[in-house]
Amino acid sequence: MKPDRPQWINEVAAITGVVFVLAFLTNLLVVVLAPRSYAAFADWAGAPGWVRDLWAVTVGAHPAFWMPLVAAYQLAVGVCALTARRRVLGVSGAALFHCGLLLLGMWPYALPVLAILLVTLWHAMRPLSDKEKKP
Repeated sequence: MKPDRPQWINEVAAITGVVFVLAFLTNLLVVVLAPRSYAAFADWAGAPGWVRDLWAVTVGAHPAFWMPLVAAYQLAVGVCALTARRRVLGVSGAALFHCGLLLLGMWPYALPVLAILLVTLWHAMRPLSDKEKKP
């Protein structure tokens, strides 16, 4: 994010980065210790039927393949969100991830977070007015 942007933008990016790095560690730990726990996740999340079916034959059937990929994505998003020059990319990746959570039926969690991320991205990327530019 640019240095002339409000500080809250950097704070949202930092929180996002920490959450995604922790999610990476959590998913890596779960896939090693209890990989079968992913099998019923789509059912638990309330996903629509076609998503549950797709989940069952992909992640549910082969968590040792799919979950490290998800974890790698989470790590990349987290590191980008924590890096000054890549914050917009990291927050964008987090927004995309939350769109996926919407598909899984996790609306009560994902929708408010997605709204915060999109507002943050809008403020981070919009052109500054002359009044907002620092002299």
